[in-house]
Amino acid sequence: GLRGILFQETEFSPESEKAEDDFEQLQNKYLSLREGETELVKIGLSPHSPYTVSRSLFERIAEFALDQIIPISIHAAESCDEHEFMTSGGGFFREHYDKFGVSWESPRCSSIEYLDQTGILETKPLLAHCITVSHADIGVIASTGSRLAHCPKSNAKFGHGYAPLERFLDAGISVGLGSDSVASNNTCDMLEEARFAALAARNRPGTQRFITAKEILETATLGGAKALGLDREIGSIERGKQADLAVVSLAHVSQRPIADVHTALVFASGARDVLVTMVAGNEVFRRTATH
Repeated sequence: GLRGILFQETEFSPESEKAEDDFEQLQNKYLSLREGETELVKIGLSPHSPYTVSRSLFERIAEFALDQIIPISIHAAESCDEHEFMTSGGGFFREHYDKFGVSWESPRCSSIEYLDQTGILETKPLLAHCITVSHADIGVIASTGSRLAHCPKSNAKFGHGYAPLERFLDAGISVGLGSDSVASNNTCDMLEEARFAALAARNRPGTQRFITAKEILETATLGGAKALGLDREIGSIERGKQADLAVVSLAHVSQRPIADVHTALVFASGARDVLVTMVAGNEVFRRTATH
């Protein structure tokens, strides 16, 4: 009963000479999955990251995605190790690639610049993380219409740093909240993610302004819909949209006093307070009373 986009990820495929075979395998997996698409669940492609996918494979995926109108998702600019590898060819990832005899030539530029060069940003992909981005990178993301999945808890768990959330929003980029996965974020609670996003944004070194609870709540709802290209269907309560809803109780003593509903939801609420969830008007969860 859930709604979403299932992204088929690439295998480890950094070598350009293997791009045609890598693409054929990925295409076959995608076409097989697409046969099972429903009104609620669509299929996309995820070239994993700038340094685990060859330039040639990125170019083939971009061409295919543009032709078939396929959603794309990529982990990008996730760590300082990635940034070093992309810009200089050295560091942690170089040591591992050399250890296993993997041939991969550094583009000597940022991850975002590299993705732009391959043409993959023409697909307006969902970029996860984007921690080590420059002002120029943010400009490229905005100008190409690429979207962002902001994953503050996953970023913090790995010690990768802070993504500049307020700069993304101020640049007009569509940003949603992501949990990444249980491998890097044990609690996939979106209200907790929203709280952590607000605290991290306010406490980030070099933050440019004070981000509000209302902005964070919008990022967690309509922002996520925009990031997935689904905002014409979901993300807000409007006539003509699907009824994808979460009913959150504000009755718990730990949420009191309530001076502002946005603040109460972001800073004092969590999964324990969700009473009902609906997708397309169909109830998929209801909390039963406990004594």
